[in-house]
Amino acid sequence: MLFTTGNEVTVITVGPGKLSLASWGSINSGQSTVGAVTTTNSFLTKWLVSFSHCYTRFAFIWEGEGQAVYQIGNKADERKPVGRSWDNASTHHWGTNTIAGENITSVIPTCVNRDNMTTLYMIPDLSIDGAKAELTVAHTSICCPSSSKVPSQVLFAFLS
Repeated sequence: MLFTTGNEVTVITVGPGKLSLASWGSINSGQSTVGAVTTTNSFLTKWLVSFSHCYTRFAFIWEGEGQAVYQIGNKADERKPVGRSWDNASTHHWGTNTIAGENITSVIPTCVNRDNMTTLYMIPDLSIDGAKAELTVAHTSICCPSSSKVPSQVLFAFLS
């Protein structure tokens, strides 16, 4: 089951943008919510997607300049693209082991806005200033300074 030890949901994004999370299907008649967290990073941002025990459905999307992928646990070889709009959001239904694309545009207008108060967390960059990050791009490893711009043609970029 997702959101258990070893099945955490993480997202890696490239460039500035915002990651949004919708939570609905309340088990206690609570209000559905949607919230976003913004990054201005020009390189990579790692995120932890969490949840609330009060809801049974969760969906997230990336609205940014670069690519975004998610992974479950340590399964880096199974990274998949994050949905880019609510009509094809990366969605999880509680009790399953999957994330799938789903149109949830009808849910969003019923949600209370919780920008910067949602269960999305940027994972701090703990690298030493000036250190180099190894970037794996389409099965090719390149080494680049952490301040480098990522080419726009990068399909899936992530730290190895």
